[in-house]
Amino acid sequence: METHVLRLVAGMEKGFSSLVCCLDPSPEYITLLEKAGIDHTDVKCPSLTTPSALLGYMALERIVKRFRPDIVHAYGFASDVLGAMLRLRRANLRLITSRRGEDANLRHCRIRRLTNRWADRIVCVSREVATFVEATEHPAPRLLEVIPNGVPVDRGAMSPAAPPGHMIRFGTLGTVKPIKGTDILVDAFLKFAADAPVTLAVAGLIDRPWAEALRARASIDSRIEFIGRSSVPNAFLAGLDVFVLPSRSEGMSNALLEAMALGLPCIATDVGSNRTVLNPPDASSAGVICEPTSDALFECMRHLSGDAEARARNGKAAFRIAQERYTTEAMVRRFEHLYRTVARSEQSVARTEATSAL
Repeated sequence: METHVLRLVAGMEKGFSSLVCCLDPSPEYITLLEKAGIDHTDVKCPSLTTPSALLGYMALERIVKRFRPDIVHAYGFASDVLGAMLRLRRANLRLITSRRGEDANLRHCRIRRLTNRWADRIVCVSREVATFVEATEHPAPRLLEVIPNGVPVDRGAMSPAAPPGHMIRFGTLGTVKPIKGTDILVDAFLKFAADAPVTLAVAGLIDRPWAEALRARASIDSRIEFIGRSSVPNAFLAGLDVFVLPSRSEGMSNALLEAMALGLPCIATDVGSNRTVLNPPDASSAGVICEPTSDALFECMRHLSGDAEARARNGKAAFRIAQERYTTEAMVRRFEHLYRTVARSEQSVARTEATSAL
């Protein structure tokens, strides 16, 4: 989500003025905003269930009064609720909310059914997410808008295909937690013979008890490496031969798109939009789709590790798909069109302004 906002705000035309309102930002994210020259402020509202929530809302009220945005674009459940409260107080404000995955929290779904009444659009990252929202939140059909994620695509950065006989380096990128299926990937890799020419690199935050326990379990195989959070994800991805996304649930994975933009062959579980992204019906396959089980994932990894031709073919297809369908530029232009459409619907001022809340 944070990466998405950075790319969106940084890529918008000069006719848009933006302010990113962070509810609970990390110091690293604030640094990224500052490096990109993006105006931002910290609302200091980490949760709606604490007394700080009221203070956070009051801070947002002051920001809105000062900045006078035409559109508030909310990201995340807490932001959706705060955005709806702002809309109730300010009828001329337009509200766009986002759905970046399948939120299985029934309480969230029930509350969103209420707050959707004050939304002007609900942006979903994929048709699969939109279908989930339709089934769980029952919004008016006119509210739903599908805008896929976008990533930078640079032909010069395309990773070369690994030659036959090369030590194959598998890798995944993302927070190490159950929903991301990192344990499925580790268990799948442990099925390789001890002398198989393969390694596994896991990049992502690992400071939680579950992640630490998984790392301890993986320590029986010295070919598995946990490298922690990567400050340069593209450099990490460029060092892989095959990218693996073992998630149990997904909306549209930025990590998967970033791997495809580097021309990496990919393996992904059959959840969310993974199948649509990797194996679109009107293009060559960019990788292999499997069920989210260690047995199924191992079979895919074993197959690609021994088939240099398939890796090269999938990598080229992955790059073409990313280049043609999932660029940052295409994503930004679609959001700009949406902002203008929503602003014009209320005869807003000529210079559209948008506030993004995280």
